Amino acid sequence: MTDTSATTDLLTLIGRAIEQLQRSVTLLEQCEKEGGVTGLADVINEIDQYLSSPDEDPLLCLASLPASHVREGLLGVRADLTSVIDVLRGNPS
Repeated sequence: MTDTSATTDLLTLIGRAIEQLQRSVTLLEQCEKEGGVTGLADVINEIDQYLSSPDEDPLLCLASLPASHVREGLLGVRADLTSVIDVLRGNPS
């Protein structure tokens, strides 16, 4: 399980997500489906945590990124990961 206590900025979220996705892919390639699914779920949890307080992200202000665009993109990633998890668990939506 990933420690999500410090996900307060987009760069941290992206870095953690990339690391976790790499671990998940490796586990899935090794036929360790449950570990891979857990890793994907961890990424979803990180996204949810970030989306619960995007106003705390100083990088969005510095980069002049509209929070709505970031939110929309992250929700798309979240939906894609949820679909992958559903397929891996045998519950396609």
